[in-house]
Amino acid sequence: MLHESLLQSQHRTFDPEEADFFYVPQYSTCFIYPVKNWADFPWFGPPDTANRVGHAALMLLEVHRYLSTQFPYWNRRQGRDHIFLFTHDEGACWAPRVLTNAIWLTHWG
Repeated sequence: MLHESLLQSQHRTFDPEEADFFYVPQYSTCFIYPVKNWADFPWFGPPDTANRVGHAALMLLEVHRYLSTQFPYWNRRQGRDHIFLFTHDEGACWAPRVLTNAIWLTHWG
């Protein structure tokens, strides 16, 4: 819902040079809840990673790698202007350290 609201916002800009913040539309929350088994496909990292939270953390590392290598805006402020949403019960407790500078929206942790 937040993502959809931001897409329709009058404050949205298509020019990244004008942007004050960047919302990162990653859905690790959807990834954490199992479909059939505890750690069914898809996997981020080796399939024997401890649990789905571990896989989600590895997915966020991949998101960070992509942002920092494909877009200049992450590196401009070391992620301080990037917003991540953590809506699951663990909140941002397991977020990778490379996201420490980013803005975390969470109801927990």
